Amino acid sequence: MALITLAADAQTAEPNRMIVFNKQGRFKSWNINDIDSVGFFRTEGRVAADVKVNKFAKGQAGQSDTLWIEAIKTEACRTFKITVIPTNTANTLTTDLIAATFIEENGGIGPFTDDFPNGQMTGFETPFKSGTSYTVMTVGYDGYGTACEASKAEFTVPQVPLIGNPDVAYTFTDITPTSFKCKFTPNEDVAAYAICQFNKGDAQNQFEMWGPMMGFDNMGDMIKQFSQVSFDGEYETEWKNLKPNTDYEVAIQAWDANGTYAPIIYAYVTTASQGGPGEAKVDITIGEFGQEGGEYYQWIKFTPNDQTFVYHLVVAENKEEDTSAQDQEIENYLKNEKNPNYPPMFDDPNWDVIGEDNDRWALEPNKTYTAYAIAMNANKEWGPFTKVKFTTPDVANAPSTAKAKKADKHATRFGKKIDTGQMMTAPKIMLPAKKTGMRLINK
Repeated sequence: MALITLAADAQTAEPNRMIVFNKQGRFKSWNINDIDSVGFFRTEGRVAADVKVNKFAKGQAGQSDTLWIEAIKTEACRTFKITVIPTNTANTLTTDLIAATFIEENGGIGPFTDDFPNGQMTGFETPFKSGTSYTVMTVGYDGYGTACEASKAEFTVPQVPLIGNPDVAYTFTDITPTSFKCKFTPNEDVAAYAICQFNKGDAQNQFEMWGPMMGFDNMGDMIKQFSQVSFDGEYETEWKNLKPNTDYEVAIQAWDANGTYAPIIYAYVTTASQGGPGEAKVDITIGEFGQEGGEYYQWIKFTPNDQTFVYHLVVAENKEEDTSAQDQEIENYLKNEKNPNYPPMFDDPNWDVIGEDNDRWALEPNKTYTAYAIAMNANKEWGPFTKVKFTTPDVANAPSTAKAKKADKHATRFGKKIDTGQMMTAPKIMLPAKKTGMRLINK
């Protein structure tokens, strides 16, 4: 541990605030004139309130659900706070510090000084959802009021019986390398249903990522939200811009007349194959240079051969006469399965290119660029790295129209906001504070 004193201008001013930062970046500040002393102490032993779930009861109409829990403090624990949250959210609270911050900022109740051998929790603002996993979590505090260890206990709400047997039949048609259609036919027990397409096996990963961020208690909630539209009859749709020879799943979430979710149906489909086992290669053709709306553009055409499964491309400005280092860097960059300049939770929609790509690129006059491409065959083997170096025409008195580039110096497509080489900003993950009417009493 280190204590660091920071000042805006250590040469001219003495600090007048003491700030303590924790490992999450949160801090507490004191006016130095109000500080009497700073002490360091030690607490022996584990500081926690070990929790178990004894029983769950569904509330009757207009009444809260009820949990009976055991919460027993360790010898060093003086008080504790408690909350109940979806398990997918609890799984993101991976350290005691993160758990303590969450329980203090998101509606944990307490502090409690007593042990609860069979405490009764009520006052939940919304009913617990059928068939969904939740977690009771406590955080223990020592005699100094320090948040210490967390304890968790998971329980699953019993499945409410469905009205009838809600089911949705499906049929895949018109399967191509980049698209497929699917027709959905619900039976008479389906009040409505929602659909969402994922890469095969990816629905659970998406739920683990988006569930805590967007407040989804279960997978059905996510599918219903992502579907955006609920259907109550036969429906056919088409998914496009897909990857050849790739496994996909369509998640179908139906519910009955009471809104109770039926088990999720996973429909699996594989797009048609494309390419071959031979050498995959891309030809690059530099087209005409032009101007539109006061900005310049360069037509560039990328043409893959018939062995190509998918290919990656980029256009970059040459800052040095010798581009060997740049060439190697970009070859390594293009061989990534996903665009490394995108945050992990996003896929670059322009990364995997299929078929001929003939487009305008926003380039400046009288500058040297290189167009790069590399293709993969049906066996997932890379072909030769293709590059074409070119210089745009010299336009007399042409003003610079280029916007500030990222450090990678990759060019962008003319008139497009998002392209390969562009960095998207990941949304800030913030779990909102929640009001709570929860109560815990000894029974």
